[in-house]
Amino acid sequence: MAYSKSNPFNQAIGDKIRTYRENAGETQKEFAEKIGVKRATLSLIECGEQPPSLEVLAKVIQITKMDMAEILNLQPKNHMILDTNIIINCPELMRSLTIYCDMVYIPRTVERELEHQKNSTRENIRKDANLALNKIIEMRKSHPKQFVIEEETGEGSNNDDRIFSVALKIASDNPNDDVYLLTNDKDFQLKEAGKITNLKVITSRDFERIFRRDENFNIPLSQKFFSAVLKKDLEMVKQLSEKNIDVNYVDTRSGYTPLIQAVRNRDCKMVGFLLTLPQIKINAVDHKKHRLPAISHAVQISHLGLVKQMIMNGANVNEPSQSDKNPYNTPLMIASYDGKLDFVKLLVEHGACINQQDKGNGFTALIKAAFQNHADIVKFLLDNNADATICSFEKKKAIDYAREKNDENRYRAVIDLLEG
Repeated sequence: MAYSKSNPFNQAIGDKIRTYRENAGETQKEFAEKIGVKRATLSLIECGEQPPSLEVLAKVIQITKMDMAEILNLQPKNHMILDTNIIINCPELMRSLTIYCDMVYIPRTVERELEHQKNSTRENIRKDANLALNKIIEMRKSHPKQFVIEEETGEGSNNDDRIFSVALKIASDNPNDDVYLLTNDKDFQLKEAGKITNLKVITSRDFERIFRRDENFNIPLSQKFFSAVLKKDLEMVKQLSEKNIDVNYVDTRSGYTPLIQAVRNRDCKMVGFLLTLPQIKINAVDHKKHRLPAISHAVQISHLGLVKQMIMNGANVNEPSQSDKNPYNTPLMIASYDGKLDFVKLLVEHGACINQQDKGNGFTALIKAAFQNHADIVKFLLDNNADATICSFEKKKAIDYAREKNDENRYRAVIDLLEG
């Protein structure tokens, strides 16, 4: 086999050797002695500037226990190109991609599209775009070699064409690897790849089927189970629950678990049945932007009966959000911010922590209620020992947020309560 200096093949071998050595806690000098070369020679091999001889390669394989195909990097790699709708709808999926894929690409067109949406006049679009962009930044920092922004070739008159041209280029540059364009846009399915056969256009559902290698569950049936919950087909859900399925399966399109989807559907019968399943994870969070548990979703949609149902079945009334932007937002905080007194009373009655602070702003339920001018909730919280002296990360108390609204007439009741 012919080698060339500083080529990707040499670099791949060098990376494998260096990774093994570092994980084993050995210096270059120590490992070089084991394989019978000088330290300087090993350094060149690890940098990809010199290929190992066949004799050295045999010693490396003997020591590392890697097979020939693995160390020579002959196994096909998985390359994943992401469309905008995937990142917007389920940003947490990007974390999974780094597990299953060797390389993940964000076409520059997608980044520009998100930047444009960040300036939208619609608040929900603006927030989703901001979250997606922040997640991209996070993944690029944590996986800089694996997660990259791919420049477009300039081909195509619209965004879809430019994204597809990126996928074609990556597939053409890596003919021995598997290349996937992950999108929920059906128009991509119709695009012609020509002679390039290693490019596949897949949906988020296809991704689960192809990449999620969980031997304990039947993934297609788990997807069908979620779909039955979505369609409120209780009989089908009951039938499928007896199969080898993941009842906590996270739908990659919505980011919801079956239980959370049933709550969003306001389907009390479905929720009741799901809560009878011994494998159900009642406190599991969604994979959307706020990463909320089912009980918080019930608070959001203002369904007091579902909140009661969740509590009676063991839901943690203090289960926090796992959002990167504003972590530890509890059901009580959500109810207090939204002005839902009945929900606040129910949660406090069942042990909600009144003085808990979120980890994004340092807000308590009292601060959130004061900020939104919910005097009835402020009074109830104070009557139940809420601490009005707690400061946020900005060093402000609940009364400070009420006063700085510059509307003392409207906030008078809240200010009087907090001053008293």
